[in-house]
Amino acid sequence: ITGMLNAFSGLKDIKKPEYTVQGSFLAMKQMEAISKYYYNQIPPLTATVGTNNYTCAQFSAIISTIDCTNTNYTFSWQVDNVSMATPNTVNNAAVDLGKKITLTVTRVDGGIGPMLFYTLYSPLSTE
Repeated sequence: ITGMLNAFSGLKDIKKPEYTVQGSFLAMKQMEAISKYYYNQIPPLTATVGTNNYTCAQFSAIISTIDCTNTNYTFSWQVDNVSMATPNTVNNAAVDLGKKITLTVTRVDGGIGPMLFYTLYSPLSTE
């Protein structure tokens, strides 16, 4: 029981821990949906940091396997160029070094704070 309590100790500031579990599951499904795509199929980047943000509807118009039907959660996507050596450093220069996709999941009723999920794409992963 102690191990279970430790696992959920960080969830004390949210209304319902099951929202976190459900949101994480939905995020995993979204990330699996984009895993079938190649680097050159991911939405294009612009040179300006912060302009590579997509709503779920915008992202699903490009990547058709994205599911935007759950009305309890919102999904937003951000695509950035990053260096494969330093994937946490945004480098939206003209040369694609790699693409970092950040999925932010929030609950509409405020039951959880934003949860962030990441995946990386290498320019070598093309058709």
